[in-house]
Amino acid sequence: MLKHKLFLKAACCLLASLSLLVHLPARAQTETLFFRQKGNMVGTITVYVNKEALRVEFGQPSCYLIANAPKWDVALYNEHNKNGMRMSREEWLGHTPHWLFNLEDEEWLRKMAVLPSKPERLLGEDCQVYRLAYKAKNGKFQIKMYGVHGRIFMSANKLAPEEACSILRRIHSIPETIEMGMPLQILLEAEAQADGKKLRGMTFQYPRTSNSHALSTEKLSILKAPPNKLFQTPSHFKKVKHEDEVLRDKTHQDRSQLLLELMN
Repeated sequence: MLKHKLFLKAACCLLASLSLLVHLPARAQTETLFFRQKGNMVGTITVYVNKEALRVEFGQPSCYLIANAPKWDVALYNEHNKNGMRMSREEWLGHTPHWLFNLEDEEWLRKMAVLPSKPERLLGEDCQVYRLAYKAKNGKFQIKMYGVHGRIFMSANKLAPEEACSILRRIHSIPETIEMGMPLQILLEAEAQADGKKLRGMTFQYPRTSNSHALSTEKLSILKAPPNKLFQTPSHFKKVKHEDEVLRDKTHQDRSQLLLELMN
């Protein structure tokens, strides 16, 4: 009789354990937007972004920027040289990143005026399009049709919260007047003379005779994977002042090679 009771007790415990296992929630899956971009400011970058975090890799996975909700503080770190930077999102948006040089003229695009244009589809995304503009003699802004002119494509993807988008806009030096969206493309159109005539050849004043991209994005993909160390903020590093001090190490090209890559 005693053995029978012990058997029943063990069976009940086993059933209870199985019941708990059945009701355990599946391992959390986080939808993360993944894409690669090539821009004049930072060369090629890889971006992972979801509703809780942002990771931007600069050329290789060992050099990256991390930002996490809810504060979205920005940390930039290089695993090779152990250099890093850390600042609040507000500080990040207000400062001038020095990716290759300590020059303020990297910011020419950020100071440009823009005007909204007709929305377009790009990479399967509905994009708000802005055209570079200038202030005319009558005080009104008009779309630029000669000199440096073109279009900027901004996406509103549900997986990319505005806090993360603002960090990306600062990386690519998007004009300050564009306050929403994730940058996907900056298309600089073939330059024309002030009278609208097409150029017959390249000159110092009008260096582009065909369209070019100051920013381009490859196909966007959605990754479904459990949370991991992808968005873990580094805790120990040598604090440096400028971004190029973080990015540069023995694995990176020298400045002249980087310049040649960006100009191609």
